[in-house]
Amino acid sequence: MEIMDTAKATLKKFATPVILVGGGAIAWDLLNSVAPHKFPIIAVDTGARYLSEKGITPALIIGDMDSAPAAPASSGAPEVIEIAEQETTDFEKALYALDAPLFLAFGFWGKRLDHSLAALHSLTKYRSSKRVVLVDQVDLLFAPQGPLDLALPLATRVSLLPLKAVVFESSIGLKYPLDGLRLESGSAIGVSNETADDHFRVVPRPADKDNYVVVLPNAALPAVLSFVTRSL
Repeated sequence: MEIMDTAKATLKKFATPVILVGGGAIAWDLLNSVAPHKFPIIAVDTGARYLSEKGITPALIIGDMDSAPAAPASSGAPEVIEIAEQETTDFEKALYALDAPLFLAFGFWGKRLDHSLAALHSLTKYRSSKRVVLVDQVDLLFAPQGPLDLALPLATRVSLLPLKAVVFESSIGLKYPLDGLRLESGSAIGVSNETADDHFRVVPRPADKDNYVVVLPNAALPAVLSFVTRSL
């Protein structure tokens, strides 16, 4: 077992996307739908218990280990990385300690509002360096890191929320166009727009490319996964 104190260092690198499993609301059907991709499954603290209940052995368990079940001492037991610092959540620990092209995060969004806001904080903090998709039993959320281009069914709900002030240069395929629209928390947000075509695209001002997140129904996960992995 490797124990890290307060130094925020990368401890392990993955060449493929990884699936993080936490202790919140988990859409098991969607998690199982990405299983054929053979992405490593990583338990984040309490997530180890949930995976154990489903008979799933993760490749790695990470966190401060205050809620994870004790791993059996055997050659087939998963690797454990214990991070002792208490300045961050276990989700943030996973983001800074692991390096991967994409983090598909189940069990961090939904169920408890404070945990959801903490997950959004971590996504916001690492949005320029980490690609993260948060998935719960209803929705998914991610930061596009630039223009967004997705093929989704007609009348799919699309919400765009600013992390900081963001100006959109153009949009196509949405019921309510975003051309020239400025969004900023406390001023204007883009909740409950919807697709007006089977394809939509939004383009933020280059200086604002990291300043927004998108919330979609979780059924959009295959399209989002295709979009996010195009440039990996």
